[in-house]
Amino acid sequence: MNGQRLTAVEDRLLAKVETSQWSACWLWRGGTDRLGYGSVYADGRTRSAHRVAYELAFGSIPAGLVLDHLCRVPRCVNPLHLEPVTVRENLLRGVSPTILAHVTKRCIKEGHDLRLTAERGASRNGCAECRRQRERMPRDGRDGRPVGDPS
Repeated sequence: MNGQRLTAVEDRLLAKVETSQWSACWLWRGGTDRLGYGSVYADGRTRSAHRVAYELAFGSIPAGLVLDHLCRVPRCVNPLHLEPVTVRENLLRGVSPTILAHVTKRCIKEGHDLRLTAERGASRNGCAECRRQRERMPRDGRDGRPVGDPS
């Protein structure tokens, strides 16, 4: 980015950040995505605010890595709270032990790639492939559960 565009992006980012003497997090007060991560217009497109903040502070994110919020606050854009890690490491750090145990057990049993689970969002419902398979199952009409689904 050239100096003028860099200033415009920095200004846009900082205009929507709230800091507090009580917290080291820099909370994003602009628009967010469905997961609560900030969104900012930069480089001709809408991007994740925390990724832009990290890149402004430290340069590009290494290939194959994602940013982990060490503070566990999705709206935080403090570059010091962000660490580049693998998708697997991010999943292992960020998902509650109960959900991780359920998702891991089910996905391993079904032979699904846990990286896809992390990228598409781990939840009590399992990975995206598990969800798609359940949705393809015929419904019994009584309670809406797929036929043969014990959950």
